[in-house]
Amino acid sequence: MIAVRLMAGLGNQMFQYATGLALAHKYNTKLMLDISSYKNMSKEDTPREYGLNIYPLRAGLASKKTMDQIVNAKENLSRLDSLKRLIGLYDSLVIMREKHPGFNEEIFNAGNNTYLIGWWQNEGYFSHIRDEILKSFTPKIEPNAKNLRYIKSIQSSNSIGIHVRRGDYVQNKHANKYHGLTGIEYYKKAISKMSNIVDSPTFVVFSDDIDWCKRELPVGKNSIFVKGNDRQPHEDIRLMSLCEHNIIANSSFSWWGAWLNNNTSKTVIAPKMWVSDQRQNAKIDIIPKNWIRL
Repeated sequence: MIAVRLMAGLGNQMFQYATGLALAHKYNTKLMLDISSYKNMSKEDTPREYGLNIYPLRAGLASKKTMDQIVNAKENLSRLDSLKRLIGLYDSLVIMREKHPGFNEEIFNAGNNTYLIGWWQNEGYFSHIRDEILKSFTPKIEPNAKNLRYIKSIQSSNSIGIHVRRGDYVQNKHANKYHGLTGIEYYKKAISKMSNIVDSPTFVVFSDDIDWCKRELPVGKNSIFVKGNDRQPHEDIRLMSLCEHNIIANSSFSWWGAWLNNNTSKTVIAPKMWVSDQRQNAKIDIIPKNWIRL
């Protein structure tokens, strides 16, 4: 089987699952998700929880009892040894850790007994099974009445989804230092560029700080500000994917909203600076080549 460690928020989990699924698909074997990291988060981390249970995944979860045994393993038994025993491949399990933030072709040389540890933020790992990914990330639950109204508005207009991430990027010192904050100038440029590309656009705004967006974004009177999905973030991803075009933040969350967008003539705009450190930023190749970077 293929095992993959899930870490961080929903967008990151989607990258990790998609990469694991691609490897499991290659070997026609099963995929197992290790979600133990959510019981052992650092105080510096933004609080997260496992969020893929809303999707019809082709994967299994390690039992809570087994993962508790791993987390609470005795000092003379490493967590790695515990995981090897967990999936019954003690002698043959290969641990593949992500070496750098860029695309790593070595993953395609991994065997069918591999445990993936990393972020895997590049479509090159899984774009060849796009149809499978689209099925996996179609929520099992239908949209509620409020979101159905949003969908109707989105599909009846020249809609451009805009995601503005503030929240932990503003409030969490660790997140702010690493990710930085995509400022208003980026959004002004992106909105202007989209307005030149799309006739009579309707901007659909997604954010964890809608009040800031209403004050600062020059999106016009016909814009839609999406509210009420704080506890069901998958709905925002679904809505973003239904827009004709997308303007994303430096966030894996809105990356997925844009990537799942099936409009073959879509325009996607993304920020040049994905993280605040310029040297680190140069190594990251998360943005597909046909997206525009500003």
